[in-house]
Amino acid sequence: GNAATQSTRRLPAGGQIDGTLHDLLGISGDFEGWLRIDGTVEVAALGIFIRTDNGWIASSSVVRAPDIIQYFPHVAVGSGWQTSVAVANTGTVGANVKAVLYDASGNLISTQSVPLPAHGQMLLDVGTLFKIDTILSGHLEIAADQPLATSELFQNVLGIASLSGQRIVAAGANGKWTQVFPYVTSDSNRWTGVAYVNITGAPALVTVELFATDGSIIATKTDFLTGKAQEVY
Repeated sequence: GNAATQSTRRLPAGGQIDGTLHDLLGISGDFEGWLRIDGTVEVAALGIFIRTDNGWIASSSVVRAPDIIQYFPHVAVGSGWQTSVAVANTGTVGANVKAVLYDASGNLISTQSVPLPAHGQMLLDVGTLFKIDTILSGHLEIAADQPLATSELFQNVLGIASLSGQRIVAAGANGKWTQVFPYVTSDSNRWTGVAYVNITGAPALVTVELFATDGSIIATKTDFLTGKAQEVY
């Protein structure tokens, strides 16, 4: 949780600054932790995670609004999969962090609690944290008494993917909670997988609509999900 370094730069209107963390912050040697960017105006930020030993590249998830509750709709451990969760305490006091793991049917598997100091960070391996060898369908919830920024890393022999934890949001004007994937595809060389979870304790109907590039509907699917249950396809 100790501040490693800080850099302040003037950014002209419409301007951009890019580079590695070593270049931008003037640090040397190895490090692990978390990064915060503050601007006196609205700025947009992008991070890229690179492994030079095998050429893997993924987004380094950016979190716009830390919160005390975070959701990860899918975890995968075993059969070549590894899932890790990065947790950063963005507050100025220590946090009590609780990680809760559910299976695809919404059954509670395990709960683990870990302390995290002010401005501290940790990378949790899901298999190690919950002492499990295999879980290929299920979801994870992170809760704390201080605001957290979280992200998830999926790894297998083919590559790595990173995504931010999701926080609770209000329903839209139509009374529904809507999420959009701007690009999905399926052909002989590519496919898109989707996982979604009923994060509440009450049963719910979830409708999925697949649109073509011309706006026509290709398929519609409705699932009945009990509380905490997950759908993966």
